[in-house]
Amino acid sequence: MPKNRGVVLVRDLNPEDDEIAGVAITGTFTKPPANTEIVLHYKTTGHEISGLNKESVAVCTWPVVVHRDRILSDSNRVYRVSAPQLVEIIRIVNELYG
Repeated sequence: MPKNRGVVLVRDLNPEDDEIAGVAITGTFTKPPANTEIVLHYKTTGHEISGLNKESVAVCTWPVVVHRDRILSDSNRVYRVSAPQLVEIIRIVNELYG
């Protein structure tokens, strides 16, 4: 069974969308992170709103397509990134994949 992995969606999910693109979130990464990985805020950094419990990165070289049925609405599994983090993720994704 595949792991339910956190994903940063790279655009809004519209009602007519069946699928949406994003990049994977992982807590396993090297330090310092690669220039294609964005360190995300997590609870111990004072960013309770993120929902992440440990240091994690958004991996811009790990694109995923998520079907609407796979997006979990459980508030315990919805993670939030800051606007500056999302802008940087989108910038890197655009550089990598156009």
